[in-house]
Amino acid sequence: MSVLFAFAKALFGKLPWCSLVGGVTGLITGFIFSLFQIQNPTIVLTIQQILQIAVVLGLIAWLFLLLVIGVWLKYGIGSIALQTFVTAFLTAFFTVYLSNIINLPYLTVILGWLVGILIGYLLCLFWRRYLPGVRG
Repeated sequence: MSVLFAFAKALFGKLPWCSLVGGVTGLITGFIFSLFQIQNPTIVLTIQQILQIAVVLGLIAWLFLLLVIGVWLKYGIGSIALQTFVTAFLTAFFTVYLSNIINLPYLTVILGWLVGILIGYLLCLFWRRYLPGVRG
């Protein structure tokens, strides 16, 4: 078990919290959307349908993040609500959009995870630079 923790720390220890939040959001979104893709392998989604799916999945991920980080880890919902909201919805949209393009449902979870880490990292840079009073 200590090897697993050492590996996780080496891989993710340098990432800011925003990236980890984005990664969790991408995992949730990717998992649920991959189930949808597996169930409907030939469906072609319009941009409006992609946006609708992303809003629902982003809301699910956002509520999960508020529960885990805000309540269980006691960071407070008010202090993380805005940052997790933006991260969840951007990650959900890009995960669903890119997954719809490549149409490989078995890679959607990994794609969502990577997209989430990237979006979270970029948002962290943005918040630190342009909104220094906002913790991200």
